[in-house]
Amino acid sequence: MKQIAKFLDRTLGHILTALLLFLATILFVGVIFRFMLNNPITWVDELSRYSLVAITFLGIGHVTKENKEILVTIIDLLIPKIAKTHGKKICVFLDFLADAIVIWLLTILVYYGIGVAKWRWPVKGETIEWIRIGHVYALIPLGSAIGLIYFARRWYLYFKNRRGNKESNEI
Repeated sequence: MKQIAKFLDRTLGHILTALLLFLATILFVGVIFRFMLNNPITWVDELSRYSLVAITFLGIGHVTKENKEILVTIIDLLIPKIAKTHGKKICVFLDFLADAIVIWLLTILVYYGIGVAKWRWPVKGETIEWIRIGHVYALIPLGSAIGLIYFARRWYLYFKNRRGNKESNEI
């Protein structure tokens, strides 16, 4: 399981890095052509939009792996105070509750994202006809499913470590 997780981590990191570099490059080229050469490239806007969508939804998995989901700051600041007064169990419960809400939202994204991707699959892009809009929409359930995999791993390691195993809790 560790080898699969490491492979997924590396692959996802490389894909996100490549997409970010690709996005920066095509935007730079697009600006040069549009404002310096007065000859705009029509497909740059569409491809940059698709790249940003890919980075956003594939980034769900990376954010989940790093345990950097959006936190409500006030709750995050109150957890140490709650731990002092009510003990560590309430903090674990609050973490579990927050994770359960995110898991619920990711499950909804997977379920409805598949339907939307199927619905939009035959539609071609505006200027790039070889990219189907359904390909872009398929990134929603894919990224959400990767996030769910990381949540499952996080909680598996948590409960495994609670039983006395010494494996690292890092994903």
